[in-house]
Amino acid sequence: MIDDLVLYSKLDLNQIPFSFEPADPERYFRECVDENEPEMASAGIKLTFSSTLADINVVMMDREKMKRAVQNILDNARKYSGESDSIIQILLRETTDRVIIEIADNGTGIPREVLPLIFERFYRTDTARNTAGGSGLGLAITREIVEAHGGQIWVTSMEGEGTQFMISLQKVSPDKQKN
Repeated sequence: MIDDLVLYSKLDLNQIPFSFEPADPERYFRECVDENEPEMASAGIKLTFSSTLADINVVMMDREKMKRAVQNILDNARKYSGESDSIIQILLRETTDRVIIEIADNGTGIPREVLPLIFERFYRTDTARNTAGGSGLGLAITREIVEAHGGQIWVTSMEGEGTQFMISLQKVSPDKQKN
């Protein structure tokens, strides 16, 4: 918890350097799935990947920091997955100038009234969720990382049906990819 608090504080105060480099989001998130699939499978969770990106897209990304952000979401999805037939999907789609990463699960879901609060530091949705462990900083750290990338993060959820986290990252034009 202390490590999470120090990381969050440094992110919040812009005291952590980021090493941005051009990254192919399709390749990056496919690798995320490949890395996490064995652990998810051992927990009885099917982790899948799909993409509707039309072309090769590039975003500026600090790969290690984004890995932390995605891992926080995946860890929460694993903690709150259902008893059986659990699925976590990473889906990529695009708009004209942005890549949208959706991480969706069919877990327990989050109550509607607390959705606006889940990115706040130390926030936990209810006492029952506190038994799952964690510092209460994971999603606050995730938000800080995504926003440091110039991105946006938001969530939708239905209790008993699942949760969808969306991350939006700016596409990089070909002339800026060389910087």
